[in-house]
Amino acid sequence: MKLIYLCLLALSTQAFAQLYSPSSSDISEAEAQNLFEVLKNENARMDEKSECHERAHMWALRAGNKHQIKMEKVYLFFTYKFQMRHRVTSRFGRPFTWWFHVAPAVRVNGELMVMDATFTDKPETVNNWARSLMKEPEDCVEMENREQYAEDRNISEGYRRTNLTKNQCYYIAAPRFFYQPLEMGFAELNGGVMHVNDPLPEPTEWRQNTFFWGLNSYKRSERRAVRQEIGF
Repeated sequence: MKLIYLCLLALSTQAFAQLYSPSSSDISEAEAQNLFEVLKNENARMDEKSECHERAHMWALRAGNKHQIKMEKVYLFFTYKFQMRHRVTSRFGRPFTWWFHVAPAVRVNGELMVMDATFTDKPETVNNWARSLMKEPEDCVEMENREQYAEDRNISEGYRRTNLTKNQCYYIAAPRFFYQPLEMGFAELNGGVMHVNDPLPEPTEWRQNTFFWGLNSYKRSERRAVRQEIGF
């Protein structure tokens, strides 16, 4: 009886620690690298001023529609501790004021491998990907609940008390159909305060409105061809 209780406790703890169930394909290293090269070619067709959530949406859509590979999205959420260290210039030589970043991912032998075709040159584990974006690298923490991140972000009162912040960033692995953090309940209010609302109903299919929003990530000259290629 005690053994059954401990097993149930372990299962409930694991479920609590993971906000969304795994939903991406488990593929080989070679398949992951081939897909990354496809997405890298797509990135070359995209507007330099496009947003990360637009690019991630279109990469994940292409992987599914053209290559029959289901992707998840991994969202990084940054605190003011991160922004303080990167607000002048990033290691890429440009201002760093993001409060979130996102890229699609697959699983290789059960491990999430992130496909950020803009900022990396190969599939990366979540923490290798996150650390590559930092001047002073540290591991990202997987969110157990949404309030965990919001509280750590807000405790510093902007840049005034960043010494109270525990971590530079947190992450969530979420279904590919989410378009941006607002759908998951995150809202950056005036003054940079992070508020947590109830998430919207979890989408279970691609939506036409988010497809057209994501299509704006491409250079204008590429959009007609992309729409025909993806067949959405």
